[in-house]
Order: sequence, then structure tokens, then C-alpha cells
Amino acid sequence: MYLPTTHIAFGVLGSILSSFILKIPLTREIVVLGMITSVFSDIDYVYYLARFGIRPAKYSHEHRQVLTHSLSPYFVIAVLIFFFGSKVWGVTFFLALLSHLILDSVRSPWGIRWFWPFSNRYYSLNFKSGFHGFTQKQLDKFTSQRSDKAWIDRFLKWDNPYFIFEFLVTIFLSAFLFFFFFKYF
Repeated sequence: MYLPTTHIAFGVLGSILSSFILKIPLTREIVVLGMITSVFSDIDYVYYLARFGIRPAKYSHEHRQVLTHSLSPYFVIAVLIFFFGSKVWGVTFFLALLSHLILDSVRSPWGIRWFWPFSNRYYSLNFKSGFHGFTQKQLDKFTSQRSDKAWIDRFLKWDNPYFIFEFLVTIFLSAFLFFFFFKYF
């Protein structure tokens, strides 16, 4: 996803789902946990920016190549939180991070390394062409052919359905958070 608000919205959805699964009331703490953990995977972007600067077209596929965009570490952490901490925090943590990985698999043409360290393949899901797996060599070739310096300019246009979707998600998320948190003040 290009707008972090889309990840945050799906993190809120993960919070709602975890309270439904565990049959507990949705609280402000659960929602905030879902919001924070839904964007946690992108902590690797700090490393990416430090290494390459702001050059999104040439190196953007290298964001999502590290541990933070793999299911394995989050599954282990969620299980530990679930059994040794709080069930609701463990489930919320896992669902919010899972939503991030799913969204990145759908929105990124090269996907993420879902099963790292057990596999180095990248997996993506495209609604038109289906599920794809890439080796590092295939990914490098793919990104060198598709490198596009103007991708962000094209993304931020009203005729782009992805931008419209993410913009609407942002509006609905803002409304939900306003009304949800307003009842606590």
C-alpha cells in the first residue's frame, strides 16, 4: 500500500475482528494496538531510506526484503504474547500484522518473502493474473524492466482506482476513529 492509512484501517479491522473472535468488548487500547502494529512492518523503511535516500522508483523493491515483511517472526511473537501475556493482544498483534503482509502482497507486483527464513521466494497476489512466486534473480530482472521514476505521480491521481480506494479508506477510517474515540472523552 502507498498510504499508511490503508494499513492502519486494516489494523483497526484486525482489532475489531480480534474482539469479535475472543468475544470481548472493543476498547481504545485494542484499537490503538491494531493501528500501531499494522504499520510496524514498515520499520524497515527507515533502513531503506538511510541506505538509498529518497529514490523510490529505483530501489523500492528492496523495501520489504528484510525480516519485517515475513510471517515467521510475527507468528512466533504473537504466540508468545498469546500464551505468556494477553490473548487479546496476541490475536490483535497477529491479525494487524497479517493484514499488512496481505495488503503488501496484493499491492506490490513483486510481493514479499512470506516464508522467510524457510524460503527466499517472493509471493504476490494480483487480482488479474493470480498468485505469483519470484526468486531473487527473477525479481531483480522484473524490477529493472519495470523501474518507473514517475510511479508516484501516476498513483496520486483521481483516475487511479487504487488511489481512490486508499483515499476512501482514509476518509472512513478518520470517521470511525473520530466517533469511536469521541465516546471516550
